[in-house]
Amino acid sequence: MNDEKPILSFAIPTWNRAKELSECLDSIIPQIIESNENVEIVISDNASTDETPKVAEEYLKKYNFIRYFRNEKNVGPDLNFISVIEKSNGKYAWLFSDDDWLNDGALKEILRIIKNYKPCYISVNYCYSRSKNDSKFIHKFQKKHMIERDKSRLDINEMFDIRNHWISFISGNIFNREYIHAENYKHIVGTIIKWGWIQVYIIADILNEKTCGYVSSYYSVIARTGNGRADL
Repeated sequence: MNDEKPILSFAIPTWNRAKELSECLDSIIPQIIESNENVEIVISDNASTDETPKVAEEYLKKYNFIRYFRNEKNVGPDLNFISVIEKSNGKYAWLFSDDDWLNDGALKEILRIIKNYKPCYISVNYCYSRSKNDSKFIHKFQKKHMIERDKSRLDINEMFDIRNHWISFISGNIFNREYIHAENYKHIVGTIIKWGWIQVYIIADILNEKTCGYVSSYYSVIARTGNGRADL
């Protein structure tokens, strides 16, 4: 990797999902290599007690575009989300869950959008699967909020009208870091934001300032089914 600022950072917050993290990285890394673009992966480990540090170390030895950070204690999901975006060097940060997969061709499409439109925020379509290579599906209630054609120059109302509550999906969000106010977000965690919704607040904060949101019709992310938990 050269010394120039990366175009994009995959910002991955993780906690006690060593196996899933490995599979997530395996879906992203080949696309970075194929793109031949300055793209990095940043991992923020929320004080995992499983094999996560060992898994991360194995990848760090192989790839110079991966960086790994470990919190001294578990700070909760929201502060870890903010932390991994803060630690990212890319102009854009793709907040990416440790148990999701990057769909084939997704990185190429997102880089095209960034280069051609330079949006302040990108929301992507996503689908579900039991495994990365299994059949993919979307929920019937979700379908009308996954668009068929890209939409650009959206304000906050238009964005939420299109995505509705599905915008809360972690890996569906790509932020232009120029518009991120990390210190402000930290102060509201635990008060205005109670648990696991900081990404929605960031979207609203960005689009409240500018009409520059972009919704991609590409199914960029595959979400793993049956892997939810309440102990983030």
